[in-house]
Amino acid sequence: MKRNLQPKRNLFIAFLWMLIFLPVTLLADTVLLRDGSRINGRIIQQNQASVIIVSGNRRQVISKTRIARILYNNNYGNDEDDKQKEEEERRKRLEEQRKREEAERQRRAEEQKRLEEQRRKEEERRQQEILNQIEEEKTREQEQKEQEQ
Repeated sequence: MKRNLQPKRNLFIAFLWMLIFLPVTLLADTVLLRDGSRINGRIIQQNQASVIIVSGNRRQVISKTRIARILYNNNYGNDEDDKQKEEEERRKRLEEQRKREEAERQRRAEEQKRLEEQRRKEEERRQQEILNQIEEEKTREQEQKEQEQ
């Protein structure tokens, strides 16, 4: 009978260990640095001058002069990543909208230029017709004068 209880006991102990250590990994600490970067991990020691944080398998000693803020037991990284993704998507949408507006402005400018060119050519044609009419009248007047003489 003892032999039958041993695997259940081991399973129970493993389950207890998971309950103890799982929340620790889920609620990591976040160190925000003055240069804008951040380090997620577990703070294992700190004093007046520095903080020691374990991130992944790395242990880092960070001077407190480089630290802007420390967020304890925080899920800051995920929220910040979501905010950054939303901001990037918003920037992309604004950039696409700006490009569409610029293309529309350019199309309108080209259309305006084309219409102005048409008007200019039409005006030149009218002026040329008027000049031709004036020349024809002068030619007729000269012919009439020559016939009268």
